[in-house]
Amino acid sequence: GVGCERSVPLFVLPITKGSGFVSMVIQFQDRYCLATPLETYRLQGAHASPTFAVTFYDELRESKNLVLVRGEQLGAMSMSFDEINQMIRRVVEFYLRPEYFYFVEQFNHRPREFVFDEVLRLLNISTPRP
Repeated sequence: GVGCERSVPLFVLPITKGSGFVSMVIQFQDRYCLATPLETYRLQGAHASPTFAVTFYDELRESKNLVLVRGEQLGAMSMSFDEINQMIRRVVEFYLRPEYFYFVEQFNHRPREFVFDEVLRLLNISTPRP
């Protein structure tokens, strides 16, 4: 995996979709990163099936400084190539870049301090006003 996922296995990641965004619950299990739409996760909890999986192949990390990544759609939620690419990029960014990882760490270890709107601001995603 990307190295730190055991201590911070969960995160909620916004993915731009059309003029809005969809929130995905990200869960790491060893070298796999499973993604489920937040709405599905809210309804089904731990029984929610992931709709997308990212596998990190890090065998070449030490010798070549290279990690291969494979994404796979698993469920009924259809995602465009751009949305899939965006999700994989964001998973990597949030788990490897310190200014993004701060939010992952906060979400897992200090959830009362976590403010999702700050993540949206960081990514320049505007929320619709009622």
